[in-house]
Amino acid sequence: MFTWQYTAWCAVCTHRTYFSVHRAYTVCFLKSALIPTFDNTTETVTLCCACYDKVIPDDVKRAISLFWGTAHDTRDIVKEFGGKNKAYELRKHRLVRETLEAYDSDLCDALLKWFNDNIKDIFSFCFATGLASDESEWANIVWYRNELAENDMDDMFNVDDVRERLLPTAEYGTRTSGSTIQLPFGFVQWHSPTKVIPGCMQFHHSYEKIKNLMRR
Repeated sequence: MFTWQYTAWCAVCTHRTYFSVHRAYTVCFLKSALIPTFDNTTETVTLCCACYDKVIPDDVKRAISLFWGTAHDTRDIVKEFGGKNKAYELRKHRLVRETLEAYDSDLCDALLKWFNDNIKDIFSFCFATGLASDESEWANIVWYRNELAENDMDDMFNVDDVRERLLPTAEYGTRTSGSTIQLPFGFVQWHSPTKVIPGCMQFHHSYEKIKNLMRR
């Protein structure tokens, strides 16, 4: 259904169509498209931060491992601190905001603060650099183009221009007592397309959010 690769031909996969355009992301049709999805969430985030000469604090690593469910004691914490979404958390092997806060409010706050403190680098990782070390392979344009005649859409945004307009407004989502983190350019969530537990980290971007950013 979807695939993602960072190569010299930067590519994006939408829910319907796969496009590849040199040094640009092409997005067609949708309200949001998939950007990177990773297994081994904590290790991958650590690797990405290393690309920006940053080290994730231990408390944030712990929060990530609980929110995305890679911690070995995830189920035990859900059983003790879980609320109305306990069945969901046990099934997905992860904590939502409500349970993370009940378990350790400092961890809950630290996770959100880390996303806000690093929001511009997270955006650059998602839209420009990926894991490519060669700057010639980095994208500098986000291109939304409708090819399905469902929406009138043909917009190109400079990656650096969008990045500079970002504000630290990340917050926990409201659905399922906080199962996502809403970002100024989209959101990040727990995801497991093959139903493997634990799941992985998946970023979505939002055409509407980015367009509104560029209107400011």
